[in-house]
Amino acid sequence: MHHTTLTTLSNATEMNVKGAIRCITDLLDSDEDMMNLLLTEKAMAESQNKVLPIESHENVELLLEEYGRQLNSILLEIAYLLQRVQSKQVRM
Repeated sequence: MHHTTLTTLSNATEMNVKGAIRCITDLLDSDEDMMNLLLTEKAMAESQNKVLPIESHENVELLLEEYGRQLNSILLEIAYLLQRVQSKQVRM
């Protein structure tokens, strides 16, 4: 594959990953949004005329934090690969 194509693809992937990180960060900033992700639990509680306790979002928060860490690792890997492609371009 041509270096320019790899660079373009890597840049596009980097933008997508950064967008996903922004979405996760926005979710992590809102307990209410995280609670709204608990669709099954929320429906079950509503069917019993109950309200989910605010602490219910903690599992969602843990998952989102892990996804954020994984996405940050992907960003580091993309940066590393871009550096390798650029260094190979300089050598040519």
